[in-house]
Amino acid sequence: VYGDDGPDRALPEEGFEMRSPDSLYPITKRAGELLALRYRELFDLPLAVCRLSSIYGPMDRWTPGRDFQCVPNQIVQHALQGELIRVSGAEAVGDWLHVADAARGMLALIDSAVARPGLFNIAYGKAVSIRELIETVAELVPGTRWQEAAAQQADIVGFPDKRHGAWGAYDNSRLRALGWSPMPLAQAVADYLAFARQNSC
Repeated sequence: VYGDDGPDRALPEEGFEMRSPDSLYPITKRAGELLALRYRELFDLPLAVCRLSSIYGPMDRWTPGRDFQCVPNQIVQHALQGELIRVSGAEAVGDWLHVADAARGMLALIDSAVARPGLFNIAYGKAVSIRELIETVAELVPGTRWQEAAAQQADIVGFPDKRHGAWGAYDNSRLRALGWSPMPLAQAVADYLAFARQNSC
């Protein structure tokens, strides 16, 4: 629901929705939120709206309905297969969140009577570069190799100039106030690697 613009800090839940939406996808997300919030108001529902950042982890894979691979998935697959990872825009960032942390965040909202109303970012809370992701994987998969490449030859293409709004970090302080926190990056990546080594995802 967030546009490309935003503050020079982690993106809060309110004040930056639908700024310059550039596709039907964010428009339908925001419309869904507004419908849910209206039903909450009409019927006094214990309803929270969750806004997920970029999710990765077990079961993330290409399907006909999800016809792309997220950046952590691509890095992990190339590393495990011993392939050179060619990257354009290694300083590009994202708020990458392990799917288990996303699930725990939703459960925290369900379990907390205080948290149920409102808007909540479920996010790692920090902007992590593609370079940092690769270096984290490389510490866990010896022999991981990567190099900068032109966009036309790259396996992964990032946009370093896009660092705010939907592209940057999401403020997760509302959810943290309920006692939730995401795994450290290295732990989350290690968990994903353990799954990926045993499954073709």
